[in-house]
Formats: sequence, C-alpha cells, structure tokens
Amino acid sequence: MKKGFLVSLVFASIAGAQAGVGPTSEYYLTAGDQGMLWVVQGGAVNRSWVGATGGEYPIAVGSEVRTLTNGSQGAEYTLGGVDTGARYAFPAGIGSAWDGTTDLNNNYLVDWSVGGVWRTDRDWSNPSLLFALGGSAERLGITYDFSDNTLWVSGWDLNVVEHFAMDGTPLGSFVPGMTSITCLALDHADGTLWMGTQAQPGTFFQFAKDGTPMGSATFEPLVGQNTLGGEFQAVPEPASMIALGVGLLLLARRRLR
Repeated sequence: MKKGFLVSLVFASIAGAQAGVGPTSEYYLTAGDQGMLWVVQGGAVNRSWVGATGGEYPIAVGSEVRTLTNGSQGAEYTLGGVDTGARYAFPAGIGSAWDGTTDLNNNYLVDWSVGGVWRTDRDWSNPSLLFALGGSAERLGITYDFSDNTLWVSGWDLNVVEHFAMDGTPLGSFVPGMTSITCLALDHADGTLWMGTQAQPGTFFQFAKDGTPMGSATFEPLVGQNTLGGEFQAVPEPASMIALGVGLLLLARRRLR
C-alpha cells in the first residue's frame, strides 16, 4: 500500500508540475558576462551569487557546482553558492566552450569553435575528444541523460537539439522553434529538457524529449543577463524518482504559503 501510494503521489505530482510554471528541480544558470550565477525553480529565483573568477559559463552540478572560464580559471562552490576556493584551468585542446555537464564520473563539454564533444575528469582536467560533430560548429549547450547514458547537444546557429550515444551515434533530434539556443539542461526529476534563447533573455522553455513543447517560465531578474550555461543537479536513476517526489512536495508547500 505504501509503495503504491508513493508511486501514485509521484505521478500525480508530475502531472501537477507539467501544468505549473517553471522547472521542477533547481536550474543552475551562468551569466558570465555579468559575472553571476543564478538558481531558479518553479516560478522563483532561489538564490544568486557573484562568480569568483568572472566570466564563468561552462557548469557541472554534482554534490557541488564547478565552473570554467574560457581562457582563464573556473571555480567550485557549494550548492548554496559558497566559494570553496578550488580553481580549475580551462582544458587544453578545446577552442572554447559555454556549457558543461556531468555524469558524476566525468564532465563533458562541447567545443564551440571547431565542434566535438570532449570528456574530462571531474576537475575539468585530462581532456579527451569523445566524438567529433559534423557540419557547422557553434554548438553551445550540452547535458547528460542518466536514463540511457546519452548526451543532448544544442546548436546555437543550427537551432536544433540533437541526441547522441556516447560513441557519437545520432539518436534523434528536434527543432524547438527558437533561435540562438542556450542553457540546455535535463531535469532528471521529470525527464524534461529546459533551454533558453539569446533572443529572449530571462525566459526558459520546457520540452519533452520528443520535442513536444511543455511550457515556459520568465524570471524578471534574469531578463538582462546573458545566460549561456545551464544544468540541473546530476541525480542518477532511480534516485531521480525520490528527488522528484521531494522536490514537488517542496514546491507545493511553497505555493500554499
């Protein structure tokens, strides 16, 4: 009975979340041009802080937040935004990158300058080319999918979201209907993709993995922010179901206040 009740509660919560506004989990966003990091959830800005090294864009969120800066140093923070003092060099061999992701064993970057997906250690060291990307460069966003050990990549100039196996095999794609896609991130709690666009700063859009639009949310404090990197905290399966239930219950309590 208890197990059935929990499953029913979680799936009822999913339906409620899809009908609501904003991401289920905390969505971490980087605005390096303004030197800021932001965390949004539901319809609210939960917190923000000034980056320790300035210009931070690529981001990976595990039990901590780790960033990079093109041509300079990235930093580490607690999930609450406290600078731990750790610093990370931008990995050699990568032209430039604006977003990152993690599977909790490795981090991943997509090279904006020449194309290609790169794998690094968790501290952004020891980079190696995982697979090349054909066609135009200027792919900006990347996010890891625990449900099937794959990667999602968004094209800034291609205006498409692509799905890849870890060996680079294309698994599908969809066109979200916006230009200059930014902040690609998979919410592991409900399995939906979130992204922004430089054409509409401060507004973020939710899609099912098949490309079905599911809604959007605008956060007024971010309207003037050039957010490019975005991630949700990496939560491996099946813990995501527990995280979903907890996250949605917290959101429901907030909305009742």
